[in-house]
Amino acid sequence: MKEIELPKVTDDRGNLSFFESERSIPFKIKGVRLLNIYNTDDQYKLRIIRVLVSFFALSGSFLFKNSNADNFINGIFLQNANKGVYIAKNTDFILSGFAENTVVLIISSTEEFNVRKI
Repeated sequence: MKEIELPKVTDDRGNLSFFESERSIPFKIKGVRLLNIYNTDDQYKLRIIRVLVSFFALSGSFLFKNSNADNFINGIFLQNANKGVYIAKNTDFILSGFAENTVVLIISSTEEFNVRKI
């Protein structure tokens, strides 16, 4: 698990973050998913086996933790659209602690990967 920061352009209208395959995202992008979270009590579990993945909170916020950890002390709190987490292969993790109306961007190295509500 590694935190990454996307390039950001700022002017009087606000901020614009962007990403490029194999530059700001450290792998070739083949899949993109959006999770709209309406229930703040929801939790999602993902198992990454042969996939590289990055996560970003486009709006709202959430906690991200390795599912092998006993608590969220070692987790990462994502709340900025230009900051995210890069996950290497063979990792299990949990997304939880969502703010209302959170939108999560998931970028992956394959077109197919599973996000499971627990």
